[in-house]
Amino acid sequence: SGERRCDLLSVPVAAAIDILPYQLEPALAMTIHGVPRVLLADAVGLGKTIQAALVIAELLARHALQRALVLTPSGLRDQWAGELRDRFGLEPTVADAASLRASRADLPASVNPWSVGNLIIASIDFVKRPDVLRGLERLRWDIVVIDEAHAASNDSLRRAAAHALARRARRVLLLTATPHSGDQPAFDALCGIGAAAGDEPIVLFRRSRTDVGFSVSRRVHL
Repeated sequence: SGERRCDLLSVPVAAAIDILPYQLEPALAMTIHGVPRVLLADAVGLGKTIQAALVIAELLARHALQRALVLTPSGLRDQWAGELRDRFGLEPTVADAASLRASRADLPASVNPWSVGNLIIASIDFVKRPDVLRGLERLRWDIVVIDEAHAASNDSLRRAAAHALARRARRVLLLTATPHSGDQPAFDALCGIGAAAGDEPIVLFRRSRTDVGFSVSRRVHL
């Protein structure tokens, strides 16, 4: 039941949003059952960002997270930061070229600016740049979250960056509403992000609006 699941997770009780029972499942898988790689492929509108934020917040609450990296399209960075801050009381850092320059000016030369802060949000197209990726590849992450992960299944630079960073993470959470467009190699590449030889297959959550009890019809006003 939803009540029993809430007893196992501490964060939903304090979150500034109503958490629906199905939204607890990825957090339960990763924090209670130790699943290291999850592909969250729910339909649009079912709260994938909230579910990912719940995983991050729960890991922090359990003192199981010191460093998290969220990779998103550039246009979604501020939205992610707002959700994490306003809904879960977290303090994310949005990293871009300007913020890194400012950090380097304030930090000793020996300190990697990517290592400052426990929750960093960055654009996948920013981190795929070889000069940026070099600074990230030396770090290990407790979780890497990749939003719109299907965009990293075909493009060689995005895929290479996502895979390189995910390979250095204890946990990987991929988010996409379009996991399979009929291109099997692209789907296999998506599912393989962060995987090493011999790893178990990625755990897939893929729920439709009907699956979670929502009406599939939409009311349109002109």
